[in-house]
Amino acid sequence: MATGTPVPVATGSYGDQHTTATLAPGHPVHFDIQVPGEARQLPADEASFTLQAPGGQVPGTSFADGRLRVAAGTLIGPVRQG
Repeated sequence: MATGTPVPVATGSYGDQHTTATLAPGHPVHFDIQVPGEARQLPADEASFTLQAPGGQVPGTSFADGRLRVAAGTLIGPVRQG
């Protein structure tokens, strides 16, 4: 959210997006988020996102909070077992 207003940001992906990962309690996963430095970045204190699976969206919304910057063209790396 920039200044308290939701801002949708178009994202893409990179890397092998076909790795199998178990999403369940006790099965942590991790992935990389790359915000382009040359794009117009907006300050944010929270980001929410949904992960995609071969059959559609993974149920639920994930959140990141803190001092963040968001921008169009952000890339999401592959999910890996953590």
